[in-house]
Amino acid sequence: MKKVIFALALLVQTAFAFAGENTQAIAHTKNDDVKLFKQPSTKTEVVKTLKSADDLVVVRKFNNHWTIVTVNGEVGYVRSVSLNKSKESKIALAKPENN
Repeated sequence: MKKVIFALALLVQTAFAFAGENTQAIAHTKNDDVKLFKQPSTKTEVVKTLKSADDLVVVRKFNNHWTIVTVNGEVGYVRSVSLNKSKESKIALAKPENN
């Protein structure tokens, strides 16, 4: 029983430690007029045309050629070769409003 309680306490501590980290990878395109595609293919619908100043939140790499990103709430695929190296950025989580 003591082992179970200890394991649960350790699990809770670990969960709180990871919950406090609010970092996301932010990337930018190397050039202007880079296309954000709906699917990982240049033959699919273009969601948006990106500028090098746009902040792209990297969701994850899809494969060696494509990266899934979000831009202003829109999700899509960008060719990985079009991205500059990403950096970690601290973000603040929105707190719920008390109504």
